[in-house]
Amino acid sequence: CVKTSLPLIIAEELEVNWQSIQVELAPLHSAMGRQTAGGSGSVRGRYTELRTVGATAREMLVAAAAQTWSVPVTECAAANGEVTHTPTGKKLSYGALAATAATMPVPAKPALKDPTTFKLIGTRITDVDAKKIVTGQPLFGIDTRKEGMLFAMVSRPPAYGKTLGKVDDTAALKVQGVKKVVQIENAVAVLATSTWAAKKGRDALVVQWNDKEKLENTAAHFDSFKKLLDKPSATPPARNDGNVDAAAQQAVKVLDVYYEMPALSHGQMEPLNFYANVQNGKAELYGPTQVPASVRSEVAKKLGIAEADITIASPRQGGGFGRKLMTDNGVEAALISAAAKCPVQVQWTREDDMQNDFYRPAEMWRYRAALSATELLSWHQSGIGIGRGVRGDSYIAGSIANYRAEGQGFASNTPTGWWRAPGANTLAFAAESFMDEICVALKKDPVAFRLAILQQAKQQPVGKLSYDPDKYKSVIDLVVNMSNWNSKKPGIFKGFSTWYSFGSYVAQVVEVQLVKGQPKIMKVYCAVN
Repeated sequence: CVKTSLPLIIAEELEVNWQSIQVELAPLHSAMGRQTAGGSGSVRGRYTELRTVGATAREMLVAAAAQTWSVPVTECAAANGEVTHTPTGKKLSYGALAATAATMPVPAKPALKDPTTFKLIGTRITDVDAKKIVTGQPLFGIDTRKEGMLFAMVSRPPAYGKTLGKVDDTAALKVQGVKKVVQIENAVAVLATSTWAAKKGRDALVVQWNDKEKLENTAAHFDSFKKLLDKPSATPPARNDGNVDAAAQQAVKVLDVYYEMPALSHGQMEPLNFYANVQNGKAELYGPTQVPASVRSEVAKKLGIAEADITIASPRQGGGFGRKLMTDNGVEAALISAAAKCPVQVQWTREDDMQNDFYRPAEMWRYRAALSATELLSWHQSGIGIGRGVRGDSYIAGSIANYRAEGQGFASNTPTGWWRAPGANTLAFAAESFMDEICVALKKDPVAFRLAILQQAKQQPVGKLSYDPDKYKSVIDLVVNMSNWNSKKPGIFKGFSTWYSFGSYVAQVVEVQLVKGQPKIMKVYCAVN
């Protein structure tokens, strides 16, 4: 969790007692630069910067102590939230030195610690919120309670392509606890004194939804995908090494396989919610979001309020990484508060989350491989997905003379968004499944075959190589040893897979047993570099 790891990096260089640290999420402040959660690069991207922050503060505190005692800086050392004058043993706490330290010159290049002297990094540190989470403390947006606040639930279109028509709120307003019913853009909100009353009120609404455009369905999506994949690609290949078509003509066998991946909801643990109080030309916003600046900007546009008059802060996120890159939950809450003229917490149900997500796009991949009697001659992958064009390469790219990768998008009214490790979570499944089909066809050991591919990429790469073969090999070797890959267990079947994404190399071995004719996972071995 970055709420633990990022402060930990600062604390290491600052030389403080970790047990004395309290970590709080800061509200949006433009002067602090980019305040966005996304891209899976927090530690990798900020490691040196955060160490420098801690080292800078440490040196300024040491300088303040030296000035206070009128001694050389070299005679002073920081540790455990204190500065000690080594010759005399005198000590001053950081708290006692803070005011003076703030007046010290800021060092241009503070000295970073030797990693061999680290006291915190590399040790097992519990998440700062772990105890609060398991004891049910109010850490999340769903726990928000503020004076005068009403709870809201929203009736949204039951399908993409429908628009709001007539609304009869007579029955809803008769539900005990319901205070108001307001209409916003293509939705109706019921406000009440509790979430249960708001839900009962919403259930009592009589809403007419009109068809704006043709409704879509999954079966039609996949049918369209396959028809497009069976034609020459309308867009140039993203990568085209060698001559895939010529290799196919020389093949003893050609594998031609399709893989389908359905649209997926984020299914976050904490259903979406957001608090908003829009009154007198100002807005106070509080809720789970990865992009507070974007929420603020969108609310400003929708309501005609200056960004300077909008405050926004975020609680701990309750899961659904990627879903909260979208601004809809915060904007919706602000629109409802403005219409109702009162503070409101909009609470989604699990069904709302599933039906109104920005989904991982449905995709279909077509893989073709030309094989000789013993070798892989070419690899040809074509992908198509809702919304954005699918793309990406596996480690086969750069290791084989004949390689082609194509991808295209499919226009749809189904909203799509980022779903953890976007791209990799579908491509890895399709590419590694196909790799296993190749191994079966060639009667090759899945591990040995992949290691040979990586060795080829290392010794004679073809075109651009976007990964480190040795790091790939490191996780494969480790997981093979952990799982005793080459040993046999009666009734136990083993599978293998490996992938590279966001700077990390992963390999896994799974042990599966047939129980009453159904496969059951018995154990998974995992190595990560």
